[in-house]
Amino acid sequence: MKIYIGIDVSKLHLDLHHHQQSTQIPNTAKAIRRWLKALPQAAVLVCEASGGYESLLVTLAHAAQRPIARLNARQVRDFAKAKGRLAKTDKIDAQILVDFAEAFHPEPLGLPDPLQQALAALVKHRAHLLMQITQNNNLAETLADKKLLALVARTVAFLRKQADQIEALMADKISRSPNLSTKVQRLRQVQGIGTLSATDRLPSGRRGSWRRRGGFCRRRERLRGWRTEKITSSPPPGRRRG
Repeated sequence: MKIYIGIDVSKLHLDLHHHQQSTQIPNTAKAIRRWLKALPQAAVLVCEASGGYESLLVTLAHAAQRPIARLNARQVRDFAKAKGRLAKTDKIDAQILVDFAEAFHPEPLGLPDPLQQALAALVKHRAHLLMQITQNNNLAETLADKKLLALVARTVAFLRKQADQIEALMADKISRSPNLSTKVQRLRQVQGIGTLSATDRLPSGRRGSWRRRGGFCRRRERLRGWRTEKITSSPPPGRRRG
């Protein structure tokens, strides 16, 4: 019989609930490994997507061969409302995850593809670099001091060089995987999607879009001296998903 363990994830802690008992451990590799070793064989871990703070837990659970399910937060909150559980604390959230799992028996996450994990990290870092480039270019538009403008220009040049290096690493990862290469080629058949746009969509397997326009959302990123236009499903800055 499966023993579901609810885990409410935050940046610093994991709040755990099972067998009507609640406890808390640090969200660190050492604490999580120690906790995983002490779990019964029938344990099934259940957490919510928490903005990436659950990534360490998921990685270590897979390394320890422990099944773990990652639930959609909105579905869990709807379930809690339907049960009249309106109070919200970390302890209560972990308990609701157990109740949800016992009612719906969610499928555990599949084992990750190491190559796709590496690609996901590169895609995330490239997005961070592009954001920094945009921020620096926006800053430059507000400056008049030539020395400051020169400093910003050097920063942008350095960031662009890093972005180019990341893109080269992304291409290398894809070329070593026939499966990823095939997926990229399929995505490129959609009008307006280039290699980088297709690569951006690979790690998370994103579907749908934020603002529909021919099935996808078009975002233009204007950078000083150059402009990229790509297809993405990420919501524009300042917007929230409805």
